[in-house]
Amino acid sequence: MKLFKVPLKGLIGFAKRQTKATVGCVLKFESNLSEHAQKYEYDGVICGHCHAPEIKIFGDTRYTNCSDWMENWSEIVEHHGGSDSRSH
Repeated sequence: MKLFKVPLKGLIGFAKRQTKATVGCVLKFESNLSEHAQKYEYDGVICGHCHAPEIKIFGDTRYTNCSDWMENWSEIVEHHGGSDSRSH
């Protein structure tokens, strides 16, 4: 089967490689930001970009991605004591 004059097998392989490359780039982005925060002794990093929202811990640094509120309807909540809404 061909789609746009490209064999389907080749198209699937291309999509798979692109997905793996994108995931690797996202993971590198997260770890680079967290390493920078650790170097300058920040408590954490808060950012938003277009993949799924999440909170991760890299060493002693909290990485918080609020994602984008248009697609994921996500938000970040921090309580007065410093805990996030996920901790409760």
